[in-house]
Amino acid sequence: MRSHYRTQFLIENTMNLPPDIRAVNAQLAFFLVVGGFCRGARRAPGVEGRGENGDGAKRSPVRGRSSVGVPTGGIHMVDARETALAVVARCRVVTLATTGPDGPWASPVFYTPDEFTLTFVSSPRSRHARNLDRDPRCAAAIHPDQSDWRSIVGVQMAGRVEELRGASRSRAVARYLGRFPFLDAADTPQMLRRALAGITWYRFVPESVHLVDNARGFGRTAIPLRTDPS
Repeated sequence: MRSHYRTQFLIENTMNLPPDIRAVNAQLAFFLVVGGFCRGARRAPGVEGRGENGDGAKRSPVRGRSSVGVPTGGIHMVDARETALAVVARCRVVTLATTGPDGPWASPVFYTPDEFTLTFVSSPRSRHARNLDRDPRCAAAIHPDQSDWRSIVGVQMAGRVEELRGASRSRAVARYLGRFPFLDAADTPQMLRRALAGITWYRFVPESVHLVDNARGFGRTAIPLRTDPS
């Protein structure tokens, strides 16, 4: 614990120092952080160890609670793919990054997942929808809110967006309303009903998926995508 506070002190005070001393402090903070990850000794409160014990047995998944009170048990898995899928299944909002004539743009939208394929709705007049109409390439980020940097976990994806029509659209609508039943409830506000009447249904199809999980260390882990229709 004392090492954790020393690291925090170094990070917070580094920018106030002369350049030569600043570089030394930055390196020391880096080695304290990395050393904590390597030894598995610096864990968030209530977080259990990961990886393998001395006897080779797998440790329990990391458990704890996010800054908004959402339990993180069941998100941090030993297997990176399962962790990424748990993040996508647990969250409800994805941030989509698009680009257009006015430059890059980021938009948060509700989604429903099929593994890493995401269904979402938007007005065709929205900026991100107009961008996607010109260029279907898209990046996506999904992550629960956290207050401890050691608990940061999320999924980064790149892929393409396509408009849903016909039977694919009907199946997507059923899944979406199953996840967000308030959209089809008897007491749904008329303003929302009018907005839904003019939306377009889209599907984000990933071409690459990466997991960011500070409980594993800094950096990204590439997640393989299934190549079969199932």
